[in-house]
Amino acid sequence: RLKFLNLCHFVDEFHPKKKVLIVLDSPERIEGLRFDWLPVRLPQSFKFIFAMSHAGMIRKAVASNQRLSVVFFQVNPLDVFDRKEVLSCLVRHSSKRLSMEQVSLIVQRAESHWPDYLKVVGSMVLDFDQHLKHADDFISVLPPSFEGLCDFYFQSAEGL
Repeated sequence: RLKFLNLCHFVDEFHPKKKVLIVLDSPERIEGLRFDWLPVRLPQSFKFIFAMSHAGMIRKAVASNQRLSVVFFQVNPLDVFDRKEVLSCLVRHSSKRLSMEQVSLIVQRAESHWPDYLKVVGSMVLDFDQHLKHADDFISVLPPSFEGLCDFYFQSAEGL
């Protein structure tokens, strides 16, 4: 908390016209996250973006802390077409190509509508040969959840 307070003071005093944007991605996944580190008075130059799937935790924090001014908006999960496009772009960037069947198998996973899931799968697929011929068996055993995918990723990395 002291470091954050010092940052607020420094920006207020030495850079009053600067803006500070703090982005917290998926804070609902952090166990025991509280907002007691926020100063009593947050400088106008500070803005927060909380990118999360459920706003319940933030709504509770706002209700118990009137110094937070929050605007809620919801970004819907990616539809199937967008998932396919994101995945193809991630892989194409490395001059590799997934077949339509491989892409379809990946985007059917339960949490593939979240970009983080597609990013991790894309990075894992890049480890295969240029034509991705041998990726079918790998794709068929991909876990449906992001948490399961991360566990799978780390277990695969430990096996190297």
